[in-house]
Amino acid sequence: MANSADSSAQNSPTPTLHLENEREVGEAITNTVTPREDLFVTSKIPGRHHGFDEAIASTEESLARLGLDYLDLHLIHWPNPSVGKYVDTWRGLIELRERGLVKSIGVSNFTEEMLTELVEKTGVTPAVNQVELHPYFPQDKLAAAHRVTPAQVVLRWHIEVGSIPIPKSANPERQRLNAAVFDFALTPAEVAAISRLERGRMKARDPLTHEEM
Repeated sequence: MANSADSSAQNSPTPTLHLENEREVGEAITNTVTPREDLFVTSKIPGRHHGFDEAIASTEESLARLGLDYLDLHLIHWPNPSVGKYVDTWRGLIELRERGLVKSIGVSNFTEEMLTELVEKTGVTPAVNQVELHPYFPQDKLAAAHRVTPAQVVLRWHIEVGSIPIPKSANPERQRLNAAVFDFALTPAEVAAISRLERGRMKARDPLTHEEM
């Protein structure tokens, strides 16, 4: 799964959570008429909770704030290599999955080498590596060619290259537009043109050096 920022999918019931909004999301889930099994709830372990025991305690606290028995997907937010605990954190996620507190486990912003290390040391491959993926492009002419918005072109580009975008918007009209990206397609030349606009990561967020707590 790839996305251009830490975000929640507002067009379908698949919220990605953070400590700052877990109680609010939990209240929304409690008040919804949608059955729990029809929701897909994702959260992340922050850098300050790296470590085997810390990851387990962090997840239990998240579940308590949410008022849920389990998470559908739980991710390590950043590898924070200087801390040196992402393998232990991953082992904690494996334990949580075995306990049934998490259905599926994954990571965010991990490099190929980091993923290889996780697999070699634990034998468990992450179900998801949520990474930054976006075109840097001027938008207007290409959007006009398809009579859609620039944001829709970006979302369609993600689909064309085989990634799963997670758009974020609190605006109902934008949510509708974000979901309406299956009525048009980009030509191979358009996909290639957008892909050639690569300029590297946003905000210089290199997983080897950037860390978040």
